[in-house]
Parts: sequence; structure tokens; C-alpha cells
Amino acid sequence: GVTISANTQASGVTFDMGASAFTVTTNANITLTISGAGITNNSGITQDFVSAVNGSGASGVIVFSNSATAGSMTAFTNAGSAFGSDSGGGTAFINTSSASSATFIDSGGTVSLAEGGVTTFHNTATAGTGNFTNNGGAASSASGGLSLFFDGASVGNAAFINNAGAGTC
Repeated sequence: GVTISANTQASGVTFDMGASAFTVTTNANITLTISGAGITNNSGITQDFVSAVNGSGASGVIVFSNSATAGSMTAFTNAGSAFGSDSGGGTAFINTSSASSATFIDSGGTVSLAEGGVTTFHNTATAGTGNFTNNGGAASSASGGLSLFFDGASVGNAAFINNAGAGTC
């Protein structure tokens, strides 16, 4: 796998035909910004991206800006927090960026009062034809994963599954 351990900005990420399966993990307190064409996956296999959390309650973030797309045959997991009142990992779409046909899993918080992972859309960004699964919190009073839309962002033709959690929040 590939670990992003410093704030990083890229115009795009390309997986060539025949490329191996990769997991790209954005460490806690780190932001990976993709601001150009976005992700192009010609490998023929799903490429994974993870917004991680750490033992101190910090979380990683992946940001798509301008007209960047999340591509196809890509999967994003936004980890839920393991600390009360701390946020989970996140993926954000701003400007005219698109989730395209990617898959997103927003995991719920794992302890009481912990927040889940989140995918957000801002400005005129769109969820495209993406597939989103928001999982409930794993503990009583833990928040579930979320998909949120602001500022005229569009749901597009995306599909959403919202799974219940262990408790209420």
C-alpha cells in the first residue's frame, strides 16, 4: 500500500493497465487534495483509498476540488472515530468535482459519542452515479457514517444505503 504522511496535492492519480491493487491511506491529521483530472483507473481492478483515524482521535481527509473526479473502479473508506466527540475520516468534494461511479463506505463511530466517517459535497459538486453506504455507530450513542450536501451540491443519480447502528445518536 501507499501511505500519505504529509499534506499532499496532486492534479491526478493514474493506475495503468495491469497495475497491482493498491490501498492509498491518508494518515490522521493529513489531507490529500486531488485538484485536476482526478483518478483514472485503467488497471482493471478496484483501487482502494482510506481516510484513517489514529489513537489520539485525529482523522485523515481526501479532498477533490475543481473538476476532479473519483473515477471508476475505486473504493473509499472513511473510518469512524474510536474516541468520544472526535470526528471520523472524511472525503470532500468541492467546486465542480464528482464522485463519478466510485464506491464510498462511511463507517460509524466505534465508541460512545464517537463520530462516523463522512463524505461531503459543496458548491456544485455531484455524487454522480456513485454508490454510498453509511453504516451506523458500533456503540450506543456513537454517530453513524454520513453523506452530506451543501451549497447547491447535487445527489446526481447516486445510490445510498443507510445501515442502522448499535444505538441512537
